Amino acid sequence: MKGRLLNLLTALSLLLCVATAAVWVRSYWSVDIVKLGSDRLHKAASGGGGVMLESVTLYRRDGNWQTGMNPATRHLSNYTETRKHYLQTPRAEGGGEGKRWQRLDYPYTGRGAFEMLAWAQVNHPAWPQSVPVARQAGATYDNGTYAAREIWYVGRAVWVPYWTLALITALFPAGWLRAAGSRRRSERRRLNLCPTCGYDLRATPGRCPECGTEPTAVA
Repeated sequence: MKGRLLNLLTALSLLLCVATAAVWVRSYWSVDIVKLGSDRLHKAASGGGGVMLESVTLYRRDGNWQTGMNPATRHLSNYTETRKHYLQTPRAEGGGEGKRWQRLDYPYTGRGAFEMLAWAQVNHPAWPQSVPVARQAGATYDNGTYAAREIWYVGRAVWVPYWTLALITALFPAGWLRAAGSRRRSERRRLNLCPTCGYDLRATPGRCPECGTEPTAVA
């Protein structure tokens, strides 16, 4: 029973490793985005050799653009903030129009374009890291009353390069192969066979005439 479970886990890990390699290759010619909505927005964006995993909250910021606007960023710096339910907010206000999940895909045209679609920027794409997300989804400014309203997604993102996933999923099959090789050599020694090539060593126990292996040194 234990052996069957081990073989099943090894096969599953190998399958995941192959799937990760396929998605890894695809990420350099296609950006795939999956959105899962609830009171928050959960998002996965695949592209550029990795996947960006995000969880963000939708906020509405109200203020006076004449006195509360930051000249450097052109965003409100003094405002009142209201949290919005993603699924219950109209799309015009940054919400998801009640859509529980969405799938989108775009051509991969470079790192900068991918990070615009993924809503997060990383400094060293070759390594896993966690970064903040602050994405403006829309804004309205009234020239008569100076009233301003901005819609923002705020949260965090985790960037995971596909090489890390491929390495993790390959560890189990690699360990299984190493253990299988060790068991095979042990069985060959028990049967007086060369542990390397399997040649019958009953006539020449000190050295294999086929491959030159010395069983004592291998043991």
